[in-house]
Amino acid sequence: MGNIVVYIALFHLSIVIAEIPTRQLFGSPNVAPDPKADSPALPNIPPARLPKPCQATEPEAGSPALPPIPPANSPNEESRGRVFDVTEYGAVADGEKESSSAFLAAWKAACNYAGNATFLIPEGIFLLGPISFDGPCLNNLSPNIEIRGTLLAPGSLDAFPSSAWIAFRNLYGFNLTGSGTGKARIDGKGEVEAWKRSSCEKSMNCNRLVASLYFFEVSHATISNITLANSKGFHLNIYVSDNIDVYNVNISAPPDSPNTDGVHIGESSNITIASSTIGVGDDCVSIGPGSINISVSGIQCGPGHGISIGSLGKYKNEKDVIGIKIENCTINGTQNGVRVKTWPGSPPGRASNITFQDISMINVSNPIIIDQDYCPSSSCNKSKPSMVKLTDILIKNITGTYNTKSAVSLLCSSGVPCQNIHLVDIKLNYTGPELGRLALGHLSTRASNLGTEKATSKMAYFARRTLASLATRVLSSSPSSSSLSSRPRFALALLDNHSVTHLPDPVKILTRPKTTSGPGYSPLNDPSPNWSNRPPKETILLDGCDYEHWLIVMEFPADENKSETDMIDAYVKTLASVVGSEEEARKKIYSVCTTRYKGFGALISEELAYKVKELPGVLWVLPDSYMDVPNKDYGGDLYIDGKVIHRPQYTAPCQPQRTRPRRRS
Repeated sequence: MGNIVVYIALFHLSIVIAEIPTRQLFGSPNVAPDPKADSPALPNIPPARLPKPCQATEPEAGSPALPPIPPANSPNEESRGRVFDVTEYGAVADGEKESSSAFLAAWKAACNYAGNATFLIPEGIFLLGPISFDGPCLNNLSPNIEIRGTLLAPGSLDAFPSSAWIAFRNLYGFNLTGSGTGKARIDGKGEVEAWKRSSCEKSMNCNRLVASLYFFEVSHATISNITLANSKGFHLNIYVSDNIDVYNVNISAPPDSPNTDGVHIGESSNITIASSTIGVGDDCVSIGPGSINISVSGIQCGPGHGISIGSLGKYKNEKDVIGIKIENCTINGTQNGVRVKTWPGSPPGRASNITFQDISMINVSNPIIIDQDYCPSSSCNKSKPSMVKLTDILIKNITGTYNTKSAVSLLCSSGVPCQNIHLVDIKLNYTGPELGRLALGHLSTRASNLGTEKATSKMAYFARRTLASLATRVLSSSPSSSSLSSRPRFALALLDNHSVTHLPDPVKILTRPKTTSGPGYSPLNDPSPNWSNRPPKETILLDGCDYEHWLIVMEFPADENKSETDMIDAYVKTLASVVGSEEEARKKIYSVCTTRYKGFGALISEELAYKVKELPGVLWVLPDSYMDVPNKDYGGDLYIDGKVIHRPQYTAPCQPQRTRPRRRS
């Protein structure tokens, strides 16, 4: 049994089999990188409290335990200071009388109080119209807010002149907390009218629906122990704010409620969302432009559209996204898992230093997505690519199950291709219909434009699609496979200009056992491979590649008018330089393509394949897989006894487009 380290270089791409310490990829995981000259300076942020880890996901052995967040109990009398009860200012807890005037009167008194103050909403049901609690307060000391009852919004959209129901503006240093009895509830009543009038799926210029809680220019605040339900739009929108902790919050809305994101963050820094349960009709957490140093952890997400960065690039002059860490979460029954999405035709922008780590997926449709062609409406400008540059993204230790044919979808921009994307320890089991599981080798991990900005040719397109197919076989497994736990850790590193990242301690991959006895025997060089000796189709391992069949992709000829015969002769001469003669080369070649891509398939040993890779004009060499090797079809024509057998379905040039439209979200 031998040990091998696998490295495949594919047109400005590298697949490296390695275990990559996070610190060596991006530096310390809790520190954002130094911004570039054209980026906004990172704020001087004090160390943040570590959030409590997700209860549903046990940390790996040896992982440091995160300290729990103390429970948010009702403030004691000393810390509460003077209490300003809204019912003492005329608020009525009958769920019918509108009480915003009384709330504002109580707030004004609390905000202007010289000492510690608590703004109290006692038990009961309060009907509350649109309201804004504004600062700054006296001595810049904002009162704490204690909620014991239920707040109800008016059902009609006509009652809201702006896009916020309960707003907090220009405030510093306060806590908004529930009483701990479970009755602190903020109900947006979106089901009455708002969800029926949403038009955002039809037009990108739709009016954003009303957010239940809106924080604007708020600094050093906490939100805890409350329930947000049925918002007309975002449940919690944090905008142009900093140093805000959100934890022990429950957010809920039906899965078909449009644009009801749980928490949305934009143009804000040092925000922590932790130890909360979010199930809505859109993103559980969405992180928008201008977000810096955002931590999301311990989230139970589902239903909904997962946890997203974006969408980005919809508007002009959007600020960069820097330093996002999403970890220790469980995503259950959602349309998407973790996602980065940018609009086509966008202005220039950047998102960098992003980590998705230690996340459990349960029956998720699309676990991992980069979508730089995001267009949920019919009015997008798809004639131009997204110009939002995505760099330094680590996706690590993503485990669980998915139910569609795509575990990983990487659709990057052709204008500013993704750079330095790492996938490490991806262990996802397909749980769809039996037919899909058995056809696992044909599932498509969509990937395009991964490389340099020059990589835009048809050949590069086909190369990336083929790489994507290989990546799926590595990332996916049937539930019946017994070898999942022994799977090697791996990283998909997307590098420019054939550069190679120097990775420490590469994992040694154990090859499959010998199929016969005798010193020096290797099935990699067996001239008569025994196909019946292969593992079952359900088992897909990286060390299960067939190192006897190879796809060799060539550069496009300088003369675009070269005939098919001329190009095939070039293929034969290329292979002949390593097998000894053109006659032998013709015997080794079993397929050719001169239209969809420029290349050929050859039955040669691994040793010869490495030699072919170094030849002039060879772009990359890709090994075949276990999946139906004798009938493997890369889309070319058959080549038998030195003759081309054309197949009509492959006579037309390849058009780089998806075969079916994807539902946007």
